[in-house]
Amino acid sequence: MDKLIKSAKKALAGHSSLYGLAGFVFGPVTRRRERKEKARKLKIFQENGLDALKAFVDCMEEQKVRYTLAFGSILGAIREHGFIKHDIDIDTAMWIDDFNPGIVSALEKAGFTWVFSHTVDGGKLGREDTFEYHGVRIDIFYFYPAIDKLPYCCDFLWMDHLGPHSRLPRRLEIPVSHERRKVLFEGIEVYVPDNAEAIIVVDKDKEMQYSVVELLFKTDPIADEVKSNMQYFIIDYAKDAAIAML
Repeated sequence: MDKLIKSAKKALAGHSSLYGLAGFVFGPVTRRRERKEKARKLKIFQENGLDALKAFVDCMEEQKVRYTLAFGSILGAIREHGFIKHDIDIDTAMWIDDFNPGIVSALEKAGFTWVFSHTVDGGKLGREDTFEYHGVRIDIFYFYPAIDKLPYCCDFLWMDHLGPHSRLPRRLEIPVSHERRKVLFEGIEVYVPDNAEAIIVVDKDKEMQYSVVELLFKTDPIADEVKSNMQYFIIDYAKDAAIAML
């Protein structure tokens, strides 16, 4: 069924009215599947999430890596002193200057499986790593010095029409502090940015957890021409992932 839906959407992608009809027909099936998959991930997270966090924290402490929690995990740490009830993954961060390739091997020795890395210009302008521990995914975001006004990290958006191995980098500017402090999280001492309360903003209208400026990445183009005047990036899923513009 998955292949059928994907094939239908691909075939109709250039015909907006027919593409909309395909969404109307297959939408309920897709949404049911997504709800079932989310419930499965939530169950695994509730069983193994705390163990995954503890294993990550122990590894970072052993390697003397200056990590912090990030995004929804910070919100949980400050507001709930633990996981948010609908969490299905763990968000962490570090400054890019604190990254070294030994972190990957150390996590693998600690029982984590490397899933993928996304980078912008080989990691010079953006990076995100994802690992898995007993079915629980942990994302590591990397903060870079400000390009405009604020430090930033990148996330990488999956878009159906870009293909299964494509992501669109997005720059997230966040007024995050270099300093950090420990807080109790489900009985575990973990690090958060020193100004964690200042960067958590819950916007009820937009359902945003952070006061951030979200910009499509526009710097350091690798190719001279961009199809349809859009900046799309394609991911090489090797560990030293590079991004090339279509």
